[in-house]
Amino acid sequence: MGSRAQCGRRSPQRVTEFVRPGQTVENWTELITWQTLNKAIDLSSVQDQFAAYQEDIMARCPGSTAEVIRELPDGILYEAHVVNCEQGSDEHILTRVLDGTWNRFLLQYAVRGAVVMTSERQTEWIDKLMTLQIFSLP
Repeated sequence: MGSRAQCGRRSPQRVTEFVRPGQTVENWTELITWQTLNKAIDLSSVQDQFAAYQEDIMARCPGSTAEVIRELPDGILYEAHVVNCEQGSDEHILTRVLDGTWNRFLLQYAVRGAVVMTSERQTEWIDKLMTLQIFSLP
């Protein structure tokens, strides 16, 4: 998969996106997004951040849904169906949020267009997302 990273020198957020060869971040069918949020900017709680995301996509894209499918000691795993947006194709998204001491990490797997989130694909990606852990170095 190819990638594109976005961040400023002192940015509180870093975003890296990975797409299949031959695709771009504009025309992808499978997208992996890695976000790192610096907690020094006084982030809200994981639950409040998810609630704001949920409210935003439902307001911008009528009929969209987002629900937590697992609550974890270090964050959450959620699923979103983003539909009927003014811009962009419908998407099916799985996101793992890991809340560390200094940063919050979000790893997201999304499909759209010709690629569908089959139950097998969903199980595979939930398993992958559940293996993520934060390790603190001495």
